[in-house]
Amino acid sequence: MALRFSFLGVRVKISFLLIVLLALFAFCDKSGLMLLAISSALIHELGHIVAAELLGLGVKELYFAPIGIRMILKTPLSIVNTSRKITVLSAGCAINLVLFAVFMLFSQKNAALIHFITAFFNLLPAGTLDGGRILYEILSIKHEAGKAQKIVDLVSLFSAAGLFLLGSFVLIYSGYNFSLLITSIYLAITVIMRQKS
Repeated sequence: MALRFSFLGVRVKISFLLIVLLALFAFCDKSGLMLLAISSALIHELGHIVAAELLGLGVKELYFAPIGIRMILKTPLSIVNTSRKITVLSAGCAINLVLFAVFMLFSQKNAALIHFITAFFNLLPAGTLDGGRILYEILSIKHEAGKAQKIVDLVSLFSAAGLFLLGSFVLIYSGYNFSLLITSIYLAITVIMRQKS
């Protein structure tokens, strides 16, 4: 189930589960950084959108899911050359890293840290995150698709395990922040489900 509407000719879907999770995180957020995190994620996605538009690929649909935002292009990435794919996939992290530098320059450490974390997280070589998809594109240059995907799946499971350990530490330290634990479990499940299908 999702909330659906159109904006500037782009179909937009927002998962009701995402709305519930954001409300839960906002309720549990004692630091006041929730708004910064949401804006950082939206700016990240805007980077992908701008890159896709500049490359003439066009955005057809945006789906705001519990873990990440899926963008469907008018020209599918599957038929685009590797360098253009990697440009679109890395654009979100690039804008976060630029804003990290800008906020550091102006001593806005919380905003800088949020943008750095957004970029770092999305660059993890795991599953459907930008880093996992970029890794797949790079591996596909030298390997056939099946082998490239197996390598990405293995790296994804190691990344999920590392994220689970980090999430456990964060939960113990903060006493309430379980978002990394949920994310690590989600990443592991997506790999396992893909291997079963």
